[in-house]
Amino acid sequence: FPIDPLNIILSYGELDVKDSDGIRDHAIPEDTFNLLAKYSFEDGPLNGFDVIWQWQQWGKSKLRDSFGVGRGVENFLPGDGVENLIFGYSPNETWSYRLRINNIYDDVQILPSEFWTAIGAIYERSFTFQVTYRH
Repeated sequence: FPIDPLNIILSYGELDVKDSDGIRDHAIPEDTFNLLAKYSFEDGPLNGFDVIWQWQQWGKSKLRDSFGVGRGVENFLPGDGVENLIFGYSPNETWSYRLRINNIYDDVQILPSEFWTAIGAIYERSFTFQVTYRH
């Protein structure tokens, strides 16, 4: 819902993915939730700057069947979440600059994986810098 200069986006998804035998598929969380809040500075010395905070949460996920004793074994990873920050600056309609800080609290979260190991992870904090030119 837009409230100038603040925009908030909420999303929630509930996933019930099963194969033709009715067995829950692996590596897909039972639910996901995302909250994104963006504040844009529209005048004064910070005109053109914006700050985005994002929280991503996922529910428990089934491990691959090969990780358990046999097909249909219900081994699950618990859900978790991660927070990100994005600082942006758009001096005009042609150029924009963004610095994204992933995993701002530097926590390791365990995730489901498509690989035979059955688990993956979000590792330490990382940074991404983006420059966009619109012609």
